Amino acid sequence: MVSQNRVPYVSVVIPTYNRAQYVTEAVESVLAQTYTDYEIIVVDDGSTDDTHEVLQSYMSHIRYIFQENAGASAARNRGISEAKAEWIAFLDSDDVWLPQKLAVQIEDLSRDPRLCLHTTNATLFRQHIGKDVNFFDFTGFSKEFGRISSAVERPLTYQVRYGIAWSQCALIQRKTLFDVGLFDQRLTIYEDQDLMCRLALDGRWYVSKRELVRINRRNESIDALSNQRTRDCINSYKSLVYLYDRLSRNDKLQSNEKRVVTETLCKYKTALGMELMKTKQKFKARELFQEVVTDSPSLKSVLKYILSFLPSAIMMRIVANLHRLRRAKHVFATSAKDTS
Repeated sequence: MVSQNRVPYVSVVIPTYNRAQYVTEAVESVLAQTYTDYEIIVVDDGSTDDTHEVLQSYMSHIRYIFQENAGASAARNRGISEAKAEWIAFLDSDDVWLPQKLAVQIEDLSRDPRLCLHTTNATLFRQHIGKDVNFFDFTGFSKEFGRISSAVERPLTYQVRYGIAWSQCALIQRKTLFDVGLFDQRLTIYEDQDLMCRLALDGRWYVSKRELVRINRRNESIDALSNQRTRDCINSYKSLVYLYDRLSRNDKLQSNEKRVVTETLCKYKTALGMELMKTKQKFKARELFQEVVTDSPSLKSVLKYILSFLPSAIMMRIVANLHRLRRAKHVFATSAKDTS
């Protein structure tokens, strides 16, 4: 770790909120890095537990910033604004890095000055199933991209389909972060994906298949910075529609990227429409289904639009039966293939 009076090469931003039981482990994993030209900035987003107290013994190694609770995006943006370095890394306060993480990234970056972002694979620990998962294997990215680490000229399609860059895994050029507009503080979930998609249109990435980050998905009761997924399905899908709708209008999109983004936007509009039907908001749902028919017409999208004129309960039963029929056909086809 560099001394306080000189500019480091990497600024590590750790946002935290009521994670006193985990945050020191995150800090320790940065202090254990074999690469040492960095500073650590811990942004405490209004914790009401003993986060400040447990960090006391680390104050000579970190810059501790307390702010009123404003959310994950605001906490990360505060860290970026306080950072001194040319490159910015993020680490959630309940996750950890392997000791070689920064060293591998800096070495890869040194070979290609055109890179604006480096991301790595991760080990995803899912507490509800009690096992570790290789993230790139889990998403299917390894199968499509292969197992060789390499630079990617146009990473957006991979980011949309597989979410290859998580904030915990990425090392990002500070200038590029400001160029694309930092984290969107209007988003309380999927703010990582939103930023990474914008970054994916702003330059060349390097993707390392090495698992250099351990991402913990615990069954927590607190409303932690990054643990709000799908408690409110409607809000979750609204956030995804918002970010992909904005992305679809980005003038940097190439034609194939535009198609992928539009397909993804329509998928989430459909999912949001189905959730709205469950809560009997059928007119809003029908508007979404109509937009999907216009932007990405298919038999399924047309059918959902037509069914939206029926009472919500009847529509949901029909759709559920169609899903069961489709699953049964898939099982039958798989069984027939296995016995042939």
